[in-house]
Amino acid sequence: MTDRAEPPAATADRAGISAQWMPVALGVGCLISIVWAAGVGEAGGLPAIVSAIYLILTASVFPLAYILGSIGLGVPIQRWLAPNASHVWAIRTGLGLGAMLTVTQLLGMSGLLFAQPIAIAPPVVGVLLLAHRLVNTKSEYAKLRPSLPWLGSLPAVGVLLVAACSPPGWLWASEAGGYDVLSYHLQLPRDWIGMGKVWPVEHNVYSYLPGYMEAAFAQVAVVLGAGGAPTTMIEAEGAPLIASQLLHAWITIVAAMLTASAGTSLCRRVGAKAPSVCGALAGAIVLAAPWSVVTGSMAYNEMGVIALFSAAMVAALEHRVRPMRRGLVSGVLVGAACGCKPTALLFAAPAVGLTLIWSTDRRLWFRLIWPACAGGLIMLLPWLLRNLMAGGNPVFPQLTGVFGTAHWSAEQAARYKAGHTFGGSVFDALRLLVLPDPNDPASTSTRTVHRGLMHQQWSLLAPMTLVALVAGGLLRATRRYTVLLVVILLIQLTAWIALTHVQSRFLMPMLVPMALAVAVSTSQLKHSAARVAGVGLVLIPAITTAVIFTREQSSYGGPNMVTVFGASQFTTPVSADQDPQDMPPAVFINAQLPPEAKVLMVGGAAPLYIDREIVYATTWDKLELAKLMDREPENPGGWTRALNGQGVTHVYMDAGEIERLSGSGWFDPVLDPESIARWLSEEAVLIYREPSGRHLIFEMK
Repeated sequence: MTDRAEPPAATADRAGISAQWMPVALGVGCLISIVWAAGVGEAGGLPAIVSAIYLILTASVFPLAYILGSIGLGVPIQRWLAPNASHVWAIRTGLGLGAMLTVTQLLGMSGLLFAQPIAIAPPVVGVLLLAHRLVNTKSEYAKLRPSLPWLGSLPAVGVLLVAACSPPGWLWASEAGGYDVLSYHLQLPRDWIGMGKVWPVEHNVYSYLPGYMEAAFAQVAVVLGAGGAPTTMIEAEGAPLIASQLLHAWITIVAAMLTASAGTSLCRRVGAKAPSVCGALAGAIVLAAPWSVVTGSMAYNEMGVIALFSAAMVAALEHRVRPMRRGLVSGVLVGAACGCKPTALLFAAPAVGLTLIWSTDRRLWFRLIWPACAGGLIMLLPWLLRNLMAGGNPVFPQLTGVFGTAHWSAEQAARYKAGHTFGGSVFDALRLLVLPDPNDPASTSTRTVHRGLMHQQWSLLAPMTLVALVAGGLLRATRRYTVLLVVILLIQLTAWIALTHVQSRFLMPMLVPMALAVAVSTSQLKHSAARVAGVGLVLIPAITTAVIFTREQSSYGGPNMVTVFGASQFTTPVSADQDPQDMPPAVFINAQLPPEAKVLMVGGAAPLYIDREIVYATTWDKLELAKLMDREPENPGGWTRALNGQGVTHVYMDAGEIERLSGSGWFDPVLDPESIARWLSEEAVLIYREPSGRHLIFEMK
């Protein structure tokens, strides 16, 4: 979908589908793709199809209200900051989403978010504002019409929505089955619900990140009834979990639409014959890309970054808006993107800043840049002030050498830094950009792991982009902005090499300039040729996405194995007479331990599905047991008495995770595996052992 600028004669689809029938074609095609995706695998079929459609219709109610409410909040903000914008809906949506996420964060910090009526209020107010605007200015959205390239993305859309209906912990091997979701993207909302406040906690360092998307997931859970007790996050077949994933899925679709607007704006600048078609191509590529679908169907934060980054690119190209206002809007949108994920400061901010000055006379540069910096800082103030109050370091866990280590020791800060930076040379990083990593623990004799642009979830976007950049550079009309995109991509690659731990997912912001490059390379095609080429190019990543989905969990019934019964399969026994030793660890804890049990997790840090009181810490944080071992290294009995005094009754040990983390050098050196094993053999009784020996549960003496 994009803002169309063609004359009326161009509204007819030269490929055979008229403009008025295109929404119908997209709707029918989307339904077909959902039915297909839900039918994949041994466990696919009518029950999975019915369950997926039911969940999409019911669990999407509040997520869609959140998004529509965001657009509504954007109405007065856009009319105030950018009243003359040509891409009204894109600027409005970006500013509104940034505003809604900020309101959510502020309400969470104050504790008000956890009162259900207050949690519901901002989206409702936004929806009313949007409805009022639509009633009074019906023509404002009349130019929003879908174009043919969107049809090519439909296989990926079906996968996106169906995968979002699968409870976290099941899908996507590249993300270790969603370990990050289980350990912090949804675990933090659970912690915050228990605390009644969105605030950093010392046992989970990721709570010190801005967490704007995670606060939104907490809001979703509260609206759906997960108030007071944190365990309500996993009740009712995990409805808050599915709704959170669907919120991110719908944001993925919004991100694609915003990229389409950026593509349209850029293609107009290069004299495109069909700018809206080329813009739709850019948006559809983002929507169809496997990485977008994988992350977008989980309760992650990546697609919030992509959405706000794309909106900022639209703002940077808005020459109908005065320079100072254009800079301010661009900075606000980049700041909001950083609120979703701080790496946006590395990948989005330089790209937007460069676009601002690239498209503007140098005499106006100062009037662009300082408002942009001010806008970004204003948006990040809630996070900076919160961290400053919580730990004395406004950007913790970063810049610990400048602002201090908060509650951490110097050893913890060094270990965290080592785990989040690349230890090899620049040449090693460049090699991993295109070649597999033979040293990756997941690599086998038959399977290699890619950490760069040749990861399967990039599909063929890297070679497509390279061809597009060459083609765009050869044409005089497109050369200037093709060079801009080349520079942006080089800056992003440099940031990835120098400032990250060189993982493929961290390259995701490159999707925006890559999609724009492909759009610009087709901008000189005639209208009908652009449409046909658009569908063909989008089908490449869309088919890749579909194929990857069909291979997920192929040994265990396929990707739809847990769609029908939901999160209950991870929390309760399959039958009343199931052997406890055959239960997964979380199910054993929920079913076999008394309600008053308090469980200490050692090794693992993903307690989302456990409905007993949990004591856990990420590998970077100090586990309560580690504090005791550090204080009295030769007194196991003292550790037991101290833990008993804190109410701990059981220990859940993930031996496999301890082995993995110890081998990587990330595990707390105080937590010596031999000492832990000796302590448990003397001070506890083994009551559960997984057949693989990876997970063990002990009862304290």
